[in-house]
Amino acid sequence: MTLSLHPHNDRGTGVADAELALLAGADRVEGTLFGNGERTGNVDIVTLALNMYSHGVDPGLDFSDMCSLVETYERCTRMQVYVRSPYAGSLVFAAFSGSHQDAIAKGMKFRQKNRLHQWNVPYLPIDPKDIGRTYDADVIRVNSQSGKGGIGYLLEQMYGYNLPKKMREHFSYGSRIQGSAREPCRSGCALHHHSGHDADFARMVGKQ
Repeated sequence: MTLSLHPHNDRGTGVADAELALLAGADRVEGTLFGNGERTGNVDIVTLALNMYSHGVDPGLDFSDMCSLVETYERCTRMQVYVRSPYAGSLVFAAFSGSHQDAIAKGMKFRQKNRLHQWNVPYLPIDPKDIGRTYDADVIRVNSQSGKGGIGYLLEQMYGYNLPKKMREHFSYGSRIQGSAREPCRSGCALHHHSGHDADFARMVGKQ
């Protein structure tokens, strides 16, 4: 006999129901991509599978090209995947807050320095690269909430600038980079912030 689950999400607990049932001995889960289905939808098989993956359990499903999967789903169903949908949304790995950016940047450097294989970066349940996302475009994003840590991380990773602490402060709190991030479509654009950095840096050198 195969014990199969078919949870719906009417009370917002579809994923939790499925996980608890699997722990209790269920054999199979019937779910849908991104929770599509009747009423509030069936259990989201993407979230369920990647929750398992984040705890070291291989779900047997391939999500290595999440962007392509989202594109195909939206094209075929004419429905949209919410930008903050777990694992698949365009903003789920994006850190805007200065304290979050600082913790992520330190976690990345710690892994690199110690050559760690196990993923243990704060605020990121899985390695974005495992589902086809990238660090520079997805993880550290700059807007008016960002502090010196996020701006410093982007400039170092993308342009090789390892700024002193005081100089990072110049390009964060109240700076033209934070101001420019408030403009439409400017959030997280490293090239735009780089040009702003060059202009400010040239003025600073000229004053010396």
